[in-house]
This record gives sequence, C-alpha cells and structure tokens, in this order.
Amino acid sequence: MIDTRAVLRALKWDTRHSIAQARRHMPVSRRWRNIVFIVGCGRSGTTLLGEMLADHPEVHYLNEPRDRWSAVDPLTDDIDLFDTPRRKLCLRGEDASDDRVRRFERVFGVSDPHARRTLVEKLPQNCFRIPWLRRLAPRAKFIHIVRDWPGVVASITKLSRDESYAIAGRPLLNRWWGSRYSKLDCFLDELRGSPLIPDDADLTSIPVSAAEFEQLAACEWYASVLAVRDARADLGDDYLEVRYEDLVAEPRHVLARIHDFIALADDEASVKRAARRVRRAEDAGAHLSSGVDESIREACDALAASLGYDAAHAGSAGRAERKAAGARGPKPRRVGILFERFGPYHHARTRAAAAVMPVEAIEIFRRDATYAWDPLARHDDYPARTLFDDPGSAHGHRRQALWKALDEISPDVLALPGWGHWYSNAALSWALANGVRVVAMSETTRADRDRAAPRELSKKAILTGFDAALVGGTPQWRYLAELGFPTDRIVLGYDAVDNDHFGRGTQEARRADGEARDRYRLPARYFLTSCRLIRRKNVAGLLRAFAMYRQRAKSAPCDLVVLGDGPERGALQDLALEIGVGDSVHFMGFRQYPDLPAFYALATAFVLPSLTEPWGLVVNEAMACGVPVLASETAGCARDLVVPGQTGWRFAPEDTPRLAALLSTFAEQPQLAKRMGHAAGRFIQDWGPARFASGLERACEIALARPRPQLSLGARLVLQAVGMR
Repeated sequence: MIDTRAVLRALKWDTRHSIAQARRHMPVSRRWRNIVFIVGCGRSGTTLLGEMLADHPEVHYLNEPRDRWSAVDPLTDDIDLFDTPRRKLCLRGEDASDDRVRRFERVFGVSDPHARRTLVEKLPQNCFRIPWLRRLAPRAKFIHIVRDWPGVVASITKLSRDESYAIAGRPLLNRWWGSRYSKLDCFLDELRGSPLIPDDADLTSIPVSAAEFEQLAACEWYASVLAVRDARADLGDDYLEVRYEDLVAEPRHVLARIHDFIALADDEASVKRAARRVRRAEDAGAHLSSGVDESIREACDALAASLGYDAAHAGSAGRAERKAAGARGPKPRRVGILFERFGPYHHARTRAAAAVMPVEAIEIFRRDATYAWDPLARHDDYPARTLFDDPGSAHGHRRQALWKALDEISPDVLALPGWGHWYSNAALSWALANGVRVVAMSETTRADRDRAAPRELSKKAILTGFDAALVGGTPQWRYLAELGFPTDRIVLGYDAVDNDHFGRGTQEARRADGEARDRYRLPARYFLTSCRLIRRKNVAGLLRAFAMYRQRAKSAPCDLVVLGDGPERGALQDLALEIGVGDSVHFMGFRQYPDLPAFYALATAFVLPSLTEPWGLVVNEAMACGVPVLASETAGCARDLVVPGQTGWRFAPEDTPRLAALLSTFAEQPQLAKRMGHAAGRFIQDWGPARFASGLERACEIALARPRPQLSLGARLVLQAVGMR
C-alpha cells in the first residue's frame, strides 16, 4: 500500500532542495534591512517566537530552511534529509570559506540598510554554528530564546521516540535525531568529552528507554545553551536573550523589546496576532522520569540558575526549599547569632542580617591559632560581644559565661554554627531550657570525613533540638536530609562572602595593574590557590599537576602563587624544588583581608584542589573578583557554584593529568579564561551576604512557626555530654 504522505514529503523536499541548489548559482536577488537568526535549543520556543515575528508585515520568516542550508554547505544536513555523505553539527568561523559566503548571499540574500524587510531564520542546530553564521552574515543579529530545562527535556523525549516520519524512498526519519540517528551520531562524535557536555555524562548511541532519551535531551539542552552563551561575547550589541516563560506570560512586553532590537516599526495589529499565538507554558518537569543522572541534573540546574531560573528547582533540595518558604511564622523579635570567631565573612553576613531584622552577635574567641586575621574593628552595624580573648583563656565556667550572655540578650531565635562544638551544644541546651527556637547554620557534607555510625546517631539525636537549618548548598542539604532532618525546614544560603569588597578591590587592582604587581611582587601571569597548608588541602597534588603543565607549556607559561600558611609549608617548598618548579611557585604566606582582592583580580584562574572541603569560600571570593575557577569535585561548593564550561571546571582531586590539562586550557586560551571570569562574576552576585540574610530570616520564621520540640532522654544525655567537653 502506497503511503501518500510519504510520497508528498519526498516530492516537497526534493523540489525545495533542487530550487535551493539552483539559487546558489544565481546572482544575489534578495536584500534585507536586517538578517536575524533565532537560536536556542529545540523545544525552547524557537518556533513560537519565529511565528510571532512572522506576523509583522516587515518580516520574511524562514522556519528551519534545511534545503537552503544544504545548498550553502552540505555538511549542515545533520539529520541526513538529503542523503549527504558527510555531516557536521558544529561549524566554526574557519569553515565559512569565501565560496560558502557567496553561496549564502545567493541563497539567503544580503544585508542592505536601505531595504524594507527583515529576514528572520530559525534552526535549533544553529546554536552550534554561531561563529560560522557570523562569518557568513557579519551584520546579523541573534536572538537567543531559553526555556527551563525540565520542560525542554520532556518535550524532546516525546519527539525523539517518534519514528513515524516517513519520506518515500528513504529510511525512516526519527523526529528528533534524524535518519538513522545521524544527528545523534554528530552530537556524540563532536561533543562527547567536550566542555559543552556535563562532566560524567553517560550517553548511549543506541537509546531505547525513555530514561536514555531523557539523558540525551538534558545534555542537548545543556550543550545548546552553553554553546550560545560561549559565543555571545563576540556578538556584542547584536545579541539579545529572552526567556520563553516571559514570552508567554507577557508577550507584548517581550515583543516590544525584540521589535526594538531588530528595528521593526510599531504595528499594533501584528502584536495582537502574535499575542493570540501564545499558549500557556507547559510545566513539563513533573513528567521527567529518573533517567537524568544526578550529576547532569545538577549541571543543568546550575546553568538554569545563571539564566534566572530557580536553582536546583528540578531537584529535591529546591522543591523542599520552596515548600519551606510557605511554612513561615511570625517575624523574629531578636535573633542571636553565634560564631566561634568573627572573621571578615562572618561580619559581612551578620551586617546583612542586621539590615533585615534585629540581631545581636556573640563571638566566643577574639583570636585563635587557625587564622591570623587582624581582630575586626567594632562597628555600629549591630550589637556584639566577645566572651574570651582566645581558647587558652576559656577556663572554668565557660558554659556559664555563654549562658549569662544569652540571658542578657534574650533572643527569641538563636542561630548556631553547627552542632559539633561545645559552645553550639551549650547554647542549644540553654535554648531548650528557655523555650527559644534554634536554627542550625551548617556547611557540613557527607564527604567531609569518614562517618562512623555511633557519631552519626549522636548527631541525629542532637538535631532533634533544632527547629530549622540554614545550609550552604545542595550537598549540605542532602547530608542534613540523610540525618533525618525534615527537608521542609532546610533553607539554602549560609555560605557567602562580601562580594562588594572583592568587586571594589578587583577594579582598583586592575586599574593599577603594574603598581599592584610591584607591591605584591606578583608574576606577569599566574594561577592562584589560597588555603591553610595542611594535607587535606592537597597543595602537593596541585604542585604535581602544575609541574606537568609546565613541562608541556608553550610560550609565556603561568607561574603559581600560593597564599596561606601551615605546618606543611616547608615540605611543600621542598616538593616544588624536587619536581623542578621551585622558581615558578611563589609561597606568599597568609594575607590579610584588604590585600586579597588584588591577588585574585590579577590571576589567570583560581584553583581549589582539596581532598575534602565542607564548602570553600575562596571559590566565592575568586568568582566575586571575576576569576574562573578550577575546583575539586569534593568541595562542598563545587556542585552549586562551578558550572562546567561556564564559571570554571571541576576535577577529581587525585586526577593530576586532568588538572594539568585544565591549567593548560586557561593558560593557552586567555580569552576563554576572561569570558568565564566574567560569567563567574555575574553568577556569584546572587550568592552574597543578602542571600545569607534572607535565608536566615526565612529559617527564623520557619522555626517560629512550629511548636517547641521535646527531646528524648537519650538526646538530652548526648547533648549534655557533648556540651560539657
């Protein structure tokens, strides 16, 4: 039986292909005031946006003109629509030869500011061809439409399982991955293992299950968005980014921006027609199965957050935090904030909290042996008191001194730094005795250290005394959930630094580059690490990777600057000499807070190589200075802050060759490092002290909304034993 539709499709595509092939030999006949490319991952609203623009009388719209692109370059036929022997998904500027430019002008037309109409073209694969398009049409404009990833993945998965698109005389065409999965072959061959694919992505070239199709779809969304964002720095004012969700919610407002961007005249009738095309956005995230690996989910969540979407929204941490937001109680009357010692970032956080609610701070020790910070000058931003000069002076009745201070402050909510120190548990005991709500502030993760069962049981007992928790990010949220803490009482936002301090310092250092380098004796180019020089910080591993990088470095290699001090310093200096990099590694000791921005600002990249790290605030600091980051995947901040290929890269701390290769990438591609540094600076702006303040306020309201917990006898005995250490 003849499939009439398959025959008609064959006739349609053969005819269009023949016409396009003929066009490339004809003189240029079409001139456009503007040429506009709509780019974006498929199923992100590219078609809707194209059709909305097509309603304007000045627009000529081409929807996925594969026949024309094949006439410009047969390599573009990634879905094998025209039985092309060789195909490519990604095309670079050097792929656009003069002959290809001439073909483009004949097939599509040329820009002419005196022309009356604008050409708008849409093809999702063009996400991976922007440098090539820029060479073909140097004056073109690009509109990047983005959509939150769960909806895109669900939609792609549905289409990619459809094998019914038949064209007479040709193999069945998968609706998404092309004839004989040709587009998938291009995708895997060209992108697998590249920075455009999330780390550890396990992709199959023969997908069968919905889970495998979802995995591929998530990686395509990630790669498409990242490819466009990587290219946008070279587009300047010719780039506009819009969100699908904004387009369907406020079509008139978004269309006005787009019309202005591509210089279309006001036309109310076309706006009305375009607005009628809008359908309510589908919330497809609920339709996702468990097919997308957690690491890929986290990478997509982080990239989505940089686009303005809710971070970790598709994961359990984000859902629980939103649920927690709906469980608020009354505003706190006074919040007591306790820290062992107030360093610069403790002060920044407490100052931000004092701007949104009444707080009073307690510092246990004015100084300690771990960090050589200068004592902070007291300000009037918030009331504070210090109990002891240093740990050696805290003899005798230290619990009584803390309880006396708490009696005098009389808070209705108490925010405590974790649960593992005597002062935290003494303060928790006081709160339980006085009916005061308690918020745990924690950056602890499961990976910090070996977790012995008895110790974990004691933690679970102690945690029953807390009403809410404020944690750093996703790994910290997960660990509390594993300990049995109710997830609807966990809020994100604990780990933050004073972004403004580092931003101001960066501007000053870069304005006076030479003066800053002379003052701090900094090399012309260098990588930076900053940490205590102890074994778990893995500076030895960094030195070995750095030596490997230097062995194969090209001209003008980077040095390595090491900030910090500790018992391993002598051994690390000896190691640097032993492996031949003694002259290019600079150990500069501990530096005070005002000096830090200059060290970050002038670095090529920052490296955090730790074997274990609860969070890693140095990553926040580096990003606030607009510096890209290489972070150990075991660092607590890595999953939330380090977006692979955008703000930096992650690596296994034992993988010396991988770290050496990443060092080489930044050293040999300074423009890439600069672009990623800018992205890091933008990303971290949402992770400043204001995030801590709003998170703590929300946690306090959650705590006040619930009845005071009653501890079991066992929990009280554990708490008493720990608090008396």
